Amino acid sequence: MKDEFPVPPLTDNAPEGTAARLIQIAKSQVGYIEGPKDNETKYGAYTKANFQPWCGSFVNWCANEAGVKIPNTVYTPGGAAAFKKKGAWIDGDLADPEPGDIAYFDFPSDGVDRISHVGIVIEDNEDGTVWCIEGNTTADGKSGSQRNGGEACKKLRAFKKNKKGVQISIVGFGRPKFGGSTAKKSDEPAKTNKTVKNLQVSVVTDGGDKEILRGVDLTIRSGETHAIMGPNGSGKSTLAYSIAGHPKYLITGGSVTLDGADVLEMSVDERAKAGLFLAMQYPVEVPGVSVSNFLRTAVTAIRGEAPKVRTWVGEVKEAMASLNIDTAFSERNVNEGFSGGEKKRHEILQMELLKPKIAILDETDSGLDVDALRIVSEGVNRVKANSDLGVMLITHYTRILRYIKPDFVHVFANGKIVEEGGPELADKLEEKGYAEYITA
Repeated sequence: MKDEFPVPPLTDNAPEGTAARLIQIAKSQVGYIEGPKDNETKYGAYTKANFQPWCGSFVNWCANEAGVKIPNTVYTPGGAAAFKKKGAWIDGDLADPEPGDIAYFDFPSDGVDRISHVGIVIEDNEDGTVWCIEGNTTADGKSGSQRNGGEACKKLRAFKKNKKGVQISIVGFGRPKFGGSTAKKSDEPAKTNKTVKNLQVSVVTDGGDKEILRGVDLTIRSGETHAIMGPNGSGKSTLAYSIAGHPKYLITGGSVTLDGADVLEMSVDERAKAGLFLAMQYPVEVPGVSVSNFLRTAVTAIRGEAPKVRTWVGEVKEAMASLNIDTAFSERNVNEGFSGGEKKRHEILQMELLKPKIAILDETDSGLDVDALRIVSEGVNRVKANSDLGVMLITHYTRILRYIKPDFVHVFANGKIVEEGGPELADKLEEKGYAEYITA
């Protein structure tokens, strides 16, 4: 174990909202903050020399100063519960922490089995210890100081005695939502375009090739939502599966490009790596493959490297919690015995973890009750809010469009787009149906 607490001087400021900035702020306060107890303000805005540094208050103040989002109830034990609710909690015996995580402690020797302290992780050591910074009061309880702000605690529920002989155990870690970036706006990636031009597609049948798409033109850009609507048999799903690369469909004319690259020349996995995602209308069962293994294998293939276990666990838990998916779900075989709602939520879970550029949702609303439809729609909206995802949403009905607002609506009939418009076109279809397009 290291003998000295590492407190290097502040240099250039790290970007606001990052783990590096949170750590800089915390380090700058070691041995510095003092203040009378009656100046404490619950989770408010604090000045550097004028607040009572209880452990939770200190963490909140550092986060506020660094522009980092953490639950306002960061103090124990409510803070741990808040991180768990957000799916951003990592049990101490499951994974290692990262600098910037919020560490929750227990003092077993006080005879009470509970989380009773909180601090900021600043260093994960090779010898099995974690350096944390936390706020403490002095023994008399009347004044506060940060002079003893460094604690070296054993990871994974192992105990270490501090100078007062009290055993310290890390119970787990909460992971803040870091939003800062070192990239300049001018360095942001260019907007994605998926362009379909004069696409003609036939389906291979025992009786020969049958023409389905008869010249489709469609462009979807980053951040846009396009609703593809039309009656059964109009070619909507054929468009989706042709773009995704299903071998059943034969491209007889036209082109599909993604940021200028020829999608039709790519293999199916190359299309996925390029940023295309298809949520299937009828997801297939994969016996013998657990959801957890399937998701990690898929993400590894897309990202080009396996995600770190310590970050992956939190990432999956957060995504599952947001979709009301029980963690036990991850040990089930893919889609085996799943209800319709579970299958569709699993599709959106994949989308949230794979982070595609363009998502094609093929009748994601089919077979869903009102509650499941709302949860799935919220998942789509959440991914869109956190990225520049472009969405091609295929549906018969307008009910999903009450939750996922389209920018454009395209009516499909007889293998081609016969009318285009804004959200008002969906209202027209709700009122009058597709009769005029079928007979046209």
